[in-house]
Amino acid sequence: PITSEPSLVPFFEGGTVVVFGTGKFYETSDVTSVAPQSIYGIWDFANASGIVRTGLAAAAITDNGNYRYFTGTTGWWTGATPKRGWYADLPISGERVVAPSTTLFGSTIISSLIANSSDPCVISKDGLLMAISPFTGGNPINPVFDTNGDGVVTAADVPSGNTIPPGGVRLTDPVSLVAVNTGGSAIGYDAKGKAQIELKGSKPQGRRSWRQVR
Repeated sequence: PITSEPSLVPFFEGGTVVVFGTGKFYETSDVTSVAPQSIYGIWDFANASGIVRTGLAAAAITDNGNYRYFTGTTGWWTGATPKRGWYADLPISGERVVAPSTTLFGSTIISSLIANSSDPCVISKDGLLMAISPFTGGNPINPVFDTNGDGVVTAADVPSGNTIPPGGVRLTDPVSLVAVNTGGSAIGYDAKGKAQIELKGSKPQGRRSWRQVR
């Protein structure tokens, strides 16, 4: 099931890529559920027909300790019979997406939840914060996570034993805020006020203002 708000990203081939994760966490049975869940990027456009999972390209997720890496799929939108998007299966038993996604500076930010209590009234603090390409389901090109804990995101934030920066990090405190700064960056803070993620670019993706309609 889809219980969280997706992120809508304008696609360079026309239409929109709708990025979301699956899963739920509002019934007692959800606490112990290990039903497999996934992240999807669905290409939506005028006169688009229905889709099936076999009509999507497969991206891959690999976990290495507390870090997550995404292997994206490119070119699925080309050819005589293009795919309608991509998917990546979440690898941890019981992992699911129940929080809204957002896209900033070319990366879609998705957080997952892993139930760690048999009491449905206890809020789980376990899960992953992820930054992925909305078009391929792949890793960000540049580091976006402060993996060495020095308070800034730099080229040094590549975990030991790896050659590329991670696309996700496992956290015991959820990151609940992504603030867009005037300096061309977006910073996400955990519950203790520590910066965990920073994305940089010339401008955020999509419209950032709103008006109330009565």
